Amino acid sequence: MTTTSNHSTADRIRALQRHQAQLIRRNVEAAASNGQPIDNTTARLIAARITPDRNSALARFSAGDDSTRMAALNELEYDDLELARSPVPWVVALWEYLLDDSPAPDHSNEPAERSQ
Repeated sequence: MTTTSNHSTADRIRALQRHQAQLIRRNVEAAASNGQPIDNTTARLIAARITPDRNSALARFSAGDDSTRMAALNELEYDDLELARSPVPWVVALWEYLLDDSPAPDHSNEPAERSQ
């Protein structure tokens, strides 16, 4: 029973990874075709997929810690990551996202400030 359970868990993990890869690919292509940066969620998914170190700045960024943005960019530039196995458009899209100083595009639910 344990073997079957482990097998189905492994199958679910692989299915989730395929779904994430499809989502990333689709969002990176859509952003590129529109001349826009990727969205916050896509950036975090890419960061999670390319770093093997759960204690890295990229891992913390992927978990939602925006204060690690510049450290994540430094890791992307200098650290030995899973870049060789990562699609180049994903890495480029994440690089451009991390370089962009504007707020993340996923904040559309915040109330707009009134101009006086």
